[in-house]
Amino acid sequence: MSEETTKRQDMRVRRTRKHLKEAFLRMILKKPLEKIKVTDLAEIAEINRKTFYLHFTDIYDLMDTIADETAGKIIRHFSDELTQNITVIYETLDTDDASYQLLFFDASYGRFQKRLWRDIFSSDFFRKYYGGTEHPEITCGYLFAIPSIYRAWRDSKEKTLSLSELAETASGLIERGFWGGVRILASRSESGRVRAA
Repeated sequence: MSEETTKRQDMRVRRTRKHLKEAFLRMILKKPLEKIKVTDLAEIAEINRKTFYLHFTDIYDLMDTIADETAGKIIRHFSDELTQNITVIYETLDTDDASYQLLFFDASYGRFQKRLWRDIFSSDFFRKYYGGTEHPEITCGYLFAIPSIYRAWRDSKEKTLSLSELAETASGLIERGFWGGVRILASRSESGRVRAA
């Protein structure tokens, strides 16, 4: 097989997978996850059902792929600085895309969320926070404060912190515990950058 033929096939594979992912993201806005059928996705993606199975084993495999790719995009923007990395996470979560809002926050997509955070928190950067501890699997659980802090901020009526300030607060919590985060908020409040509650 020539190099040109291989490139064309690779491009066709990427295009088909892209169409299937886009079809899935459109479908979750119209139907609950358990009602989405491969036949429906294939029709929207303008492929036949058998072609779907050349790329994914089922709907959940497709969703897992989207979770892995989303985590990969986040991790690619990581630096060596915790606050900056949390900012990258928060900027991703702060999307207007309704499909991703469902995937990130709706309980129906717990599988997606679990996989996304597993991928992110098992990255080399985050391993340094729990990898050397006696019980890394338990200590890693502390990192789940990161998305929880964002969600609390998102759901609050008054957003007195910017995303970067929110990331700085979350960073303080991760690096110095609860009182580290409280001290960051208190110092902002005293400096007048944040209104008193």
